Amino acid sequence: MAVAGFGVLAWMARDHLLPETSPMQRGAALAEDLDCWSCHAAALRDPDHAAAPSLFGGSRRPQEIARRIREADGHTRAISDAEIASLVAWIAVVQYEADRAAAKAPIRGGLPEVERLARRQCFSCHGDLGQGGVSNPGSLKGYVPGFFGRDYDALTWGDDPDVVREWIRDGLPGFFHWGVGRLRPGLWYSERQQVRMPAFGQTLSPRQWEALARYMSLLRELGPLDASGVVEYRRRLGLPVAEDTSRAASRAPASRRRPRRARPTGRRAREGP
Repeated sequence: MAVAGFGVLAWMARDHLLPETSPMQRGAALAEDLDCWSCHAAALRDPDHAAAPSLFGGSRRPQEIARRIREADGHTRAISDAEIASLVAWIAVVQYEADRAAAKAPIRGGLPEVERLARRQCFSCHGDLGQGGVSNPGSLKGYVPGFFGRDYDALTWGDDPDVVREWIRDGLPGFFHWGVGRLRPGLWYSERQQVRMPAFGQTLSPRQWEALARYMSLLRELGPLDASGVVEYRRRLGLPVAEDTSRAASRAPASRRRPRRARPTGRRAREGP
């Protein structure tokens, strides 16, 4: 019975123990593996004689980018449709960063202002646009999670605002202290990992905590970021988008959005799981 019970628990926990990545993150790793920059970077130096076009210019339409990758010569190996989708997501982010840098003046206030705050405080650990994957030896999965998917929901009780606020303000939520005596798994992992969440309670204002919490909720809604997610992100920030991506406005319909998980209350909240 004990073995069977352990097997059931392991089966229930399997999804939470598997590594989690986003298309954008997989595309970046694939581009490095395929050495994409060796050809495409030449277009930045001499666009008239380069063998491959610049990744910063050209079409912003995901469908067109995918077609060009599929038809291009010179790849070191065959590329699957799933890999092409990941590359397109990565290119969409490369283009977004280029367009953002080329903007004559940064957009003040609103979401763009919050993104600048996140770039200063969050992205160095949680990855570009909060897509995770930064190595973190000693942690449960070996990396810093992003602001999307199972990892984020497990660590924030389904994007519970109070838990997210605790992470930002205190560096750890209260439920990480749950346990009996020295048996506190969450605290044990948090203390042995190399990269630890800093507490911003003294360096950021409550207004900034709330702004970052809303920004993380947006990335949770749109993520994990694929090409259409990046298009919708651009739209939310007020940057122009390609005409044939208007359907991206319906990205992450209600059926895909993860419901917030209710926090335990009463006796269970006091005693822990």
